[in-house]
Amino acid sequence: MNPKLKREILEWVFTIVVAFVLTFGIRLFVIQPFRVQMSSMKPTLLNDDLILINKLSYVGSTPERGDIVVFDPPNRQDVEYIKRIIGLPGEYVDVSGGTVYINGTKFEENDEHPKTDYTQKFPFKPEDGEKGQKLAPDEYFVMGDNRDFSFDSRSFGPIKRESILGRAVLVFWPVTSFHVLR
Repeated sequence: MNPKLKREILEWVFTIVVAFVLTFGIRLFVIQPFRVQMSSMKPTLLNDDLILINKLSYVGSTPERGDIVVFDPPNRQDVEYIKRIIGLPGEYVDVSGGTVYINGTKFEENDEHPKTDYTQKFPFKPEDGEKGQKLAPDEYFVMGDNRDFSFDSRSFGPIKRESILGRAVLVFWPVTSFHVLR
């Protein structure tokens, strides 16, 4: 075989291998596409929307109230869920009559959950005055935006920090739904 041709083939093989390794590495450790397969996040996310999740969002930081996260739900490792974080570690969370209480204080929600101010502060009250479930230091209470049709922490309990795969950052398909998630 001609040495020039052999070199050209090796360069192409090397380029393809490097491209594959970079693509696989980025998908595995940085950004991953995810297909929404439920209606529990309407109107924020619709069934069959394609989104990107940032797997590095919580390197050096912690999930915050209002973040939309993809996670492995407790006792169901065959499918990932996507929900919004409502309760943070150490807080008491109670849901009664469709109202969410955090540390005994009503969580003020807009009827359109994506427009809710998730930066609300909830003063911690003494343990004897609390009601609801206290979240452990590594637990989060999650709910879908479509509250009436969401299988979430009200059903399966809080999720562990280690089960969170990443934060949803962008809807990229269909193109007409393209937007950055808050």
